Amino acid sequence: DEISVERVEHSLLAKIFSPFEKVLIKKSDAIICPGLKSKEYHLDQGGTLDRIFMVPYTTESDRLYHNLSKKYRTSRNLIKDDLGINEGKVVLYVGNLSDAKGVSYLLESFAMLSNEMDNIALVLLGNGPNINDYKRYCDVNDLSHVYFPGYKEKIEKIKYYSISDVFVFPSLRDRWGLVLNEAMLCGLPIITTRTVGAAEMVLPDHNGFIIGEANSADLYKYLKYILTQNEMRVKMGTESINIVLSKYTMKIRKDNFCKALKYVVSNRT
Repeated sequence: DEISVERVEHSLLAKIFSPFEKVLIKKSDAIICPGLKSKEYHLDQGGTLDRIFMVPYTTESDRLYHNLSKKYRTSRNLIKDDLGINEGKVVLYVGNLSDAKGVSYLLESFAMLSNEMDNIALVLLGNGPNINDYKRYCDVNDLSHVYFPGYKEKIEKIKYYSISDVFVFPSLRDRWGLVLNEAMLCGLPIITTRTVGAAEMVLPDHNGFIIGEANSADLYKYLKYILTQNEMRVKMGTESINIVLSKYTMKIRKDNFCKALKYVVSNRT
């Protein structure tokens, strides 16, 4: 399939350029790493801890997501009415609606969950090449509580984060996934896959769960757990906020980038 072909091509290119990359890493004055996997990779390729600086992926406006979502949560039921979502519990996905993002497995897990739980909704926020396939799946399986609002700009998107109970990002492969930052800033527990770079922000049993890719059974299991454990769900959401604000903000990103520049200048003079 398309993903397998992409991985093969990436593997071939990696083999060709690997020797040059190792030399570049060893000769670099400073190395900027956006996440832990990047840091581990550069250390493995000859980088040294003193030259590596963590400059994390962040949203452009972390305080906006955090503060506005807190405000919206005080009017959660009114906002849900305004958005036309009447169910008590809401599962949210934000991103491209494609098989590469694992959306089909999310739909399968939600179908299983719907057979056991009432009054739950799934919101698939975004557009993508497989949207019509997913709508047909919902029709065939009588999933009337799946919503397709389309793409939304920042302020409207925060409303959806604010009315939701859990955020799911089941991508089969993703370099990072900034939507995890957004969801955590809005106080949501997270379920994502081990092939998503931003999974480093998820501490299992603390603010969510990390599962294997293409695994609708595990996704169903952890969705059911989070949606039925009200006290734990609130604690997980609070922990998401604590994690993202302590390590993944724009201020931290800027500060660490400046440290890298200062390090280079001080070692050049």
